[in-house]
Amino acid sequence: MQRLRFVMATAIGLLLLGCGGEDGEGTDGGGGDEIDCASESVPSYSEVRAFDVCTNCHSSENEGVERNGAPPSLNFDTHDGAADAAPRIVNQVSMGSMPPANSGLSLTGDEEHELFVWAECGTPE
Repeated sequence: MQRLRFVMATAIGLLLLGCGGEDGEGTDGGGGDEIDCASESVPSYSEVRAFDVCTNCHSSENEGVERNGAPPSLNFDTHDGAADAAPRIVNQVSMGSMPPANSGLSLTGDEEHELFVWAECGTPE
C-alpha cells in the first residue's frame, strides 16, 4: 500500500511540476517515501544506471524479438525518449511490472531510487 501511494504521488508530481514546488522541494510520496530534490544528488540521464538494463529491450537499435515485446516507439536510449516516458517508467517500475519477471533482468533498490530521483527532479540531461 505504501508503494502504491508513492507511485501515485510521483505520477502527480511529475504531471504537475516535475520537481515539486518552486522552493525546490520534492513531493511527499505518501508513507514516508519522500524525494527531496533539494537534498538528493540528482543524476543526469547518462548517470541513471537503470537505463543500462532498460535498453536491453527499449532501444531504437533493437528490432523484432530483440525487443522482447517492448513497443517499437518506446525507447530509452536517448534523453528525450526516456524523459518523455518518465511517468510511465516510474509507474511500471514501481508496480513491479518492469523489468518483466520473465526477462531475466532486474533493478537493484539503488538503481530504482536513482531512476525515481531523476524522474521526480526534472529529468536532467
